[in-house]
Amino acid sequence: ATLMRSAGYEVRVLPQEKGSWEDNPPTLFQFSARDLRWCQGNMQYLRLLDLPGLGFMSRFQLAWAILMFVGVPAMTLMIALAPAKFLDGEDLSTFPAGLAIGLYLTFLGMYLSPKLAGLADILLTRGGAARYGGTWRFLIGAAIEMVFSFLLGAVTTFRIAAFMVGLLFGKSVAWNGQARDAHGIAWRDAVAGLWAPFLFGSAVCGALALLSPAVLAWSLPLTLGYLVAMPFAVWTASPNFSEWLRRHALCGIPEEFDPPAEIRALQG
Repeated sequence: ATLMRSAGYEVRVLPQEKGSWEDNPPTLFQFSARDLRWCQGNMQYLRLLDLPGLGFMSRFQLAWAILMFVGVPAMTLMIALAPAKFLDGEDLSTFPAGLAIGLYLTFLGMYLSPKLAGLADILLTRGGAARYGGTWRFLIGAAIEMVFSFLLGAVTTFRIAAFMVGLLFGKSVAWNGQARDAHGIAWRDAVAGLWAPFLFGSAVCGALALLSPAVLAWSLPLTLGYLVAMPFAVWTASPNFSEWLRRHALCGIPEEFDPPAEIRALQG
């Protein structure tokens, strides 16, 4: 679209999602691998920023796509340095705790605002929630998704941060075919793949627990995912868990409740 605009074409994106979708990667590892592919692709936009003929909005969109991932290692570093605040010798009684809490809640609000806006749009649209199995199923599924997004976000941000450091030294991802069929993860594979974020989270949370249990409690939306990464990966990849969601019609998309004609033809 960026190159089409630079050639003088007007490009519009229609917010239509009916009749087509992409299945989620079936495991945490494959979900993270997709993020790493997106990360490397977005970093390649750096080469396009000075491309002649691009409009201001096109350059802004490219820069915004790059910043989406540049902010990840910054956030990971901020979490890593959080315990250091209690060791800098400053009198904590003078620390503006209220402003810090306000900034933290503002960040969480900004993080959740696109989700909340999407949920509100569905709930305020006539028949919107019905397309997701009804209002209560929709709300329960939305709550599950929000919890999962926080737990998943801890691991994926850690892996992206480590990958971006590797990019500086020539690391690259393999652009292989993507798996979409459900399959489980063995505990040994979860331990082998997630020991690093688990140790990182254990060190941060352990330090916070010793220095300020209150700050540890506030940090849990961002740090709990490190501690439960291994069981979370095993549990969410389990075909039994996905079957339980399907049996209770939770976390489904409209095409699962009312398949398009093309899908019905294949199923028939």
